[in-house]
Order: sequence, then C-alpha cells, then structure tokens
Amino acid sequence: SVIDALGGIEVYSEYDFVAHHGGYVFHQGMNTVNGQEALGFARERYAFPTGDRQRGRNQMEVIKGLVNKLTSAELLANYNEVMASISESLVTDMPQEVITGLVKDQIETMPKWEVLSFSVNGTGASDYTYSMPNYATYVMKPDYALVDQAKSYLEQMHNNEIIKIGE
Repeated sequence: SVIDALGGIEVYSEYDFVAHHGGYVFHQGMNTVNGQEALGFARERYAFPTGDRQRGRNQMEVIKGLVNKLTSAELLANYNEVMASISESLVTDMPQEVITGLVKDQIETMPKWEVLSFSVNGTGASDYTYSMPNYATYVMKPDYALVDQAKSYLEQMHNNEIIKIGE
C-alpha cells in the first residue's frame, strides 16, 4: 500500500523472470512496479539458481527503490499528501515539525542518498530449528567472518564513519 501511495517505484532486476506470486513478468534491467508487483519481485526465489540469496538481493532492490522515490524532488514537493496517503501504513513518534525540517533540508540541499548493501553468506544444510523442532529443514550455516564484517559495517555506520563495502 505504501508503494501504491507513492505511485510505484523502480527496481533493478538481474534476470528476466516470472514471479510465482502473482505471475508478474520482470525483465532484466529497470522495472517500474506497483505494490503487488513489488511484493512478487521481493518474494520470488524459485525462478533463480541461487534461490533465497537472489530473493534477498531483490528485497534490497525494493528498499533502494523506496529510498530513491522518497527522496525525489517531485515527491518531496507534495510530502503532506504523501504522508496522508501512507498514514495507515506508517507509525512514528517523530514530531511533525521534525519531519517537515527533514523534508525542507532534503529539498533545499538535495543530498544524494547512497544505499549500501551487504549480505552474509553461508553454507546450506539440513537441520532442526526452533520453529520446526520435529522436522529437519533447509538452513544456512553462516560464514562468521562475513557476520563479523557486517557487524563492523554497522558499527562504522553507528559512529558516522564512511563505509566502503568490500574494502
């Protein structure tokens, strides 16, 4: 509903594929999607050789699409209408004057937002889980060196340091 209220978003697809959820067709490259199409894009895993890993990358693309749309000049110029249209999907204790100040600053300075993506990888295995204690299911055993790297990136972000993914 938020994506629909924003008038849709753009997402980048690494592949041509059809989503099992909804049967939506996506082409390699940029795709303009509404809320239901974004859901199909973000949920799909069966169409990809890397399954859940690609689904995670696609979910990050939806987040990037949302950030790009929310920071666009045309959307910010009408932020009161946008806030009203997404109010049922948004809960915040941030005062209206703080939101107004953030929007005003974004309009006046138009800083470029950079969405950094990093995913922790691991090795597929079959194991029992808390949610399925009587049935061995697919799990990913994390690569703890990558977990530590993710922790480092989060710490850098928390300390307002410049983060360089992959360095």
